[in-house]
Amino acid sequence: MRPKRHDSRTYRSGFEVAFNKILQEQGFNLGYEISVLAFTSPAQKRRYTPDWTINEGWYIETKGLLDAEGRKKLILIKEQHPSIRILIVFQRHQSKLYKNSPTTYGQWCTKQGIEWCGFEEKEKWLNFIKEAQGSST
Repeated sequence: MRPKRHDSRTYRSGFEVAFNKILQEQGFNLGYEISVLAFTSPAQKRRYTPDWTINEGWYIETKGLLDAEGRKKLILIKEQHPSIRILIVFQRHQSKLYKNSPTTYGQWCTKQGIEWCGFEEKEKWLNFIKEAQGSST
């Protein structure tokens, strides 16, 4: 049996654990999966829970894998909630959408107008948090 890599009662992945650790080291204590955004997928009403809530309307989603279902969901959220800002932080933004795809996760987001950065771009996601916190004052 394979050992567990993270505590599933608190976070869904080891990447989220690592992300939260850096947030706390930087003095940020963001709410994890505390917001729920309703959205409608063709012929079904669904809900999306962003990983991190900074302020109302400002969210961070940490992604290790961006599969077809996840891409579809991001597009629907963007279309149905145009006033919110979601920054996607990729564990590996150079990963391809699928085997032999010419497109990386980052390139796909850029094409779709979705804000993103790599996990290693710590200054970018920390500045996003600071900008969001400054917008509420």
